[in-house]
Amino acid sequence: MLGDTIIFLFIRHSFLDEIKKLKKEKPFLFINKNTKKIFHRFNDYLTPIIAALFIASPLPTEVGIALMATIKKISLKQFFFIAYMLHTLGILTILFIGNAI
Repeated sequence: MLGDTIIFLFIRHSFLDEIKKLKKEKPFLFINKNTKKIFHRFNDYLTPIIAALFIASPLPTEVGIALMATIKKISLKQFFFIAYMLHTLGILTILFIGNAI
C-alpha cells in the first residue's frame, strides 16, 4: 500500500501539467468525443471502473493507480481506502478460485 500511495502522489503531482496538455491534443479530443457518443452518461464512471479492475486483478497495479491519479475528484484518503479494499477483494477472489479448484 505504501508503494501504491507513492506512485499515486508521484503521478498526481509530477505529471499534472503533462496530463493537462495531453487532454488538449487532437487524438485525445477525438477519442474523448467518440467515447462520449458511445457511452453517454457512463463516461464519468468508465475510468474508475477500468482502474479498479486493474488494481483488483493480479495484473500490475501501476496502470490502475495511474488511471486513478488522473481523476481529480479522488483525495489521497479516498484513494488509500479504495486501493486497500480492491487489493483485499482481489486476494479473496484468488483464494476462492483456488479453493473451488
